[in-house]
Amino acid sequence: MNGKKQRKGFLLGLLGGFLIIPDTIFLRLIETPFFTLIFYRSICASLVIGISLLLMYKKDIWQLIFGLGLPGLILVAVQMIDELFFIAAIQNSSIANVLFIINSSPLFSGIFSWCFLKEKPDKHTWITIFLCTFGTTLIFLEDKGESTWIGDIYALLL
Repeated sequence: MNGKKQRKGFLLGLLGGFLIIPDTIFLRLIETPFFTLIFYRSICASLVIGISLLLMYKKDIWQLIFGLGLPGLILVAVQMIDELFFIAAIQNSSIANVLFIINSSPLFSGIFSWCFLKEKPDKHTWITIFLCTFGTTLIFLEDKGESTWIGDIYALLL
């Protein structure tokens, strides 16, 4: 991968991280029932995605949407489940725990690519996988009530 694409990916990931942190705080501060919160977040996400697609593809938007087929429907279903688990995790666990667990998802990507795609991770990847596993294990081993366990499990399922 060339340096320009790698830098762009890093900056987009950093921007995503900066955008998700205040989002979690707002979710915790808003005292709204679970499904009401899901409804309004879904409406906002649909509008943002719809407007973005309209600006990018203009007249070809309907062909794009109807051309998604079964893979597109599966993606929508997975995204919907992901949103449910995200809200449930934020409402049932600490923000720090949820964000740490979510940000350790590349750990699973590395392990799955090693198992299924037979990719050989380098030494730094294995060190990172070990440290993320150690940190996630510490989160789960904390002395906590049942509701926090549930929230951490929701975050792990993201």
